[in-house]
Amino acid sequence: LVTNLREVEDNHKYQKYHADCINFIGQHLNKPNQYLIKVANSQILKMEEAYEKVVEELAQNVSIGQRLDQKQNVWEEYREVRRQLKQMKDRLWEVEAHEERLVELDDWREEDGHWTSKTMQALCGKIDK
Repeated sequence: LVTNLREVEDNHKYQKYHADCINFIGQHLNKPNQYLIKVANSQILKMEEAYEKVVEELAQNVSIGQRLDQKQNVWEEYREVRRQLKQMKDRLWEVEAHEERLVELDDWREEDGHWTSKTMQALCGKIDK
């Protein structure tokens, strides 16, 4: 019982943390239709549904004997969804870091005193298109 109460509390914080991370990454990518963001948001919804299902199951008024006879790992489905979400979040961080590196590469052309040849300027112009 104590373990399940601790799990309820910890998993609620975990959900909030991951939802905030996905929102943060989505805001900084500036690509609202990015596929991984959409998939991660749907995974967050699945995780919330699994969490609510477990909380409802644990909230049932049963005797201690019935609680002990209950299936041992009520958090199994939730943990699987959480594991998948963590993998997606890690991949989104990689995407965001890659986008940031690309932005930094573009910044050097706008620095004062920067000089390039006409060939390099033409090439950069084609890349920017």
